[in-house]
Amino acid sequence: MRYRLALLLAVLSGPAAAQQQQPAARGATSITMADVQRRIGIIADDSMLGRATPSRQLDAVAAYVAGEFQRFGLKPGGDSGTYFQHYPLEVLRFDPESSTIRITGRTPGIWHAGEDVLLVEGQAPSGAAAVPAVVITGSADAGGALDSAGVTGKIVFLAYGPGLNAIVPKVLPLRPLALLLVAGFPDSIWAKLPGHEASVSVRNPSAESGPAVPAVFAVRTKTAGALFAQGGVSRGLEIAARRAGIATALAIMLTRDVLKSYLREMPRGHVFDLTYKLLADLFPPGEPDASSREQLRLLAEECDCDVVNNRAEGRFELTRR
Repeated sequence: MRYRLALLLAVLSGPAAAQQQQPAARGATSITMADVQRRIGIIADDSMLGRATPSRQLDAVAAYVAGEFQRFGLKPGGDSGTYFQHYPLEVLRFDPESSTIRITGRTPGIWHAGEDVLLVEGQAPSGAAAVPAVVITGSADAGGALDSAGVTGKIVFLAYGPGLNAIVPKVLPLRPLALLLVAGFPDSIWAKLPGHEASVSVRNPSAESGPAVPAVFAVRTKTAGALFAQGGVSRGLEIAARRAGIATALAIMLTRDVLKSYLREMPRGHVFDLTYKLLADLFPPGEPDASSREQLRLLAEECDCDVVNNRAEGRFELTRR
């Protein structure tokens, strides 16, 4: 589905720009708490339903802001003398119930989307696509370059763990069709990942971007085990996946409850790396200060884990006792 979205544009009109500027102090005093609260109340009202992109509610807010621009005397800078600039959007829907991944070879099988495999990022390829799959293992620091012919347009399996962030930048420029992240996700984590229900994504087809981000799926080690055994890579990927934690690629799903569930099910002696960035997301205001460190210590104690602050690497290491 295609839509066109309006972007608000305004510039200072010539006469207004030429007028004598008011003192900064007078301008600051014109901003009152009551006025700010009133405007926030209009834009964030429950009737706006979150102002999804695109939606009638978003159009209503845009019309309100445009009216305020006009009231302030700003000169329109958009299309056809208006305050709006329109650009196209594509709205894409993925329905797990009607999507499967079929495995061919010595051990054929079917993975059902929403159950055996989850779409956690991006948009799944449209239509039926029969393409080979490759498994990339090893360390990104080992040197050498990946063969583009072995990656481009193919489904790429990667171990979902601490080394993921190092290898992904080398894979994406080669434009694989999809990435499948493999790990031994416990039930409590698997249930909280996206991809179980239908999803909608919105993109601007004319926007400039870097390497295209393909569809990203998550699959459990036990589900993919038979497939890997065909190529003799099951042990190497199993070891890598066994070390996997909640990788940054899916950090958006990392809440305190998810972290506690994972730590409690993590085997004794295993280590979970919590970067300072993830700490900021879990324990605002954002810096690893005394307050956030204490909150993390209490959470770790609740999950029977020890905490070490690795300042050199910018992360906290949580080890299950």
